[in-house]
Amino acid sequence: MIVGQQLADYASQCPRALAVCIYDLELNCRKFSYEDFLGNVVRCERELTTHSQVGDPISLCSAEPLAVMEQFFAIARTERVACVVDPRMSAENTSRLLNEVGAAFVWETQDNKANAFLQSSTVPSDLVDFASHPGGDRAFYVGFTSGSTGMPKGYCRNHNSWLESFRVSKQYFKLSAGDVVAVPGPFSHSLHLYAAVQALEMGASVVAMKQFAPRSFLAAMREQNASVLYVTPTQLEMLCLENAQLPSLRKLLVTGARWQPHLLERVRHCFPNAITYDFYGASELSFVSAREITGKNVNNQSVGFALPGITVSVRERSGARVPYGVRGKIFVHSKQIMQGYVCGEDQTFQRYKSWASVGDYGYQNDEGEIFLAGRESRMLNIGGVNVYPEEIEVQLAKLVAHQPVAVLGMADRQRGEVPVAVLSQSCLEVCSLQQVASAMRQRLGSLRAPRRYGVYCGEWPLTRSGKTDYMYLEQWLSAKMEP
Repeated sequence: MIVGQQLADYASQCPRALAVCIYDLELNCRKFSYEDFLGNVVRCERELTTHSQVGDPISLCSAEPLAVMEQFFAIARTERVACVVDPRMSAENTSRLLNEVGAAFVWETQDNKANAFLQSSTVPSDLVDFASHPGGDRAFYVGFTSGSTGMPKGYCRNHNSWLESFRVSKQYFKLSAGDVVAVPGPFSHSLHLYAAVQALEMGASVVAMKQFAPRSFLAAMREQNASVLYVTPTQLEMLCLENAQLPSLRKLLVTGARWQPHLLERVRHCFPNAITYDFYGASELSFVSAREITGKNVNNQSVGFALPGITVSVRERSGARVPYGVRGKIFVHSKQIMQGYVCGEDQTFQRYKSWASVGDYGYQNDEGEIFLAGRESRMLNIGGVNVYPEEIEVQLAKLVAHQPVAVLGMADRQRGEVPVAVLSQSCLEVCSLQQVASAMRQRLGSLRAPRRYGVYCGEWPLTRSGKTDYMYLEQWLSAKMEP
């Protein structure tokens, strides 16, 4: 079994059923039935079989959601490898990634139309052997994630890992062919690409927009009676600020950053009939755990329990297990784990026998509930004590009514490192820097409380996946702190 194999069945059984609905900012809508969508995919497949071979990596660089979906399914069904690149990435970084992956072709889209062409790349195509495994074990997707602290890393997934993710998420979240799945995009972000592909894999409908604009996207969701929404906390907050109600939504699936407790009341107002799930995972691991957000657990920093078919174990770096309630590195055992990195390998990713970790630290209670402390790559060593900036950020956010904040490390002669806080300008509307500094010392003590504070004026910097751009803020802070 491979991804995309069932498209022909849906096109045969329900040819006129809605597959994809694409909106622009003016709410002009293009609709495609399963029969139409499959026809476009098959035309793409003819291009592929003419210009490439099984196992060839094909680069997708389009900002047009329909083109990405058609090309992605064509690549998957013909057993090539889709290398999905952010079209907003600089030409220099894109070229570097294509060279490291060894992309055989670049698939471009002319005038944002679905009629695309294959253009031969100038890089060698034998750097990575993508065709070494047959069928479902064969690689079919390379995604690029820089998280929020570094240059893009290319991770490789095979068909079976995504098919298992589809099975688990469909079962746990109770999704079905009757759903209308809203995807705010962009499809260069693995969450949104996954949501769209999964919807079509189970015979549901996809509502997407080329450029995310909260008011327009809500109108599109309302027009199509969207029932499921995959979203990051940042996107969710932007949607809630529109203060519009969408009674048709029944499942709200949130991931990408810590759940923000202050959002619950807004969510209940805007999506009164929706069950809200907060799930934890990573591009390299796919789904790990989830929980339903209720009034009882909204302030709980838990990320829920491991999903069906997934086992979580908290261990020391050596691989030895730690007792319940004791912090350690979170390892995951599942069928959804990536094959490996094809470029930009992350030193925090670790394998121990059949287990894998992306460097997240936390603990489990005696019921198996998982609590995150932070990621190894962000951990600070302050006077010999390991401190997670994420925990400081939680306390900061509470003080400033959950306005954007960030905590970074700065070199210090005496302690090695000290935490430095960056606040968005909107934080000062809640309380002064002096009040924040005083309250943080009282809450966290002198060791963990930020030693210095900076105020970032302007739009808060975010990565393409909607997370705080820590790399950008580090550069900004370094320039600001220079004597």
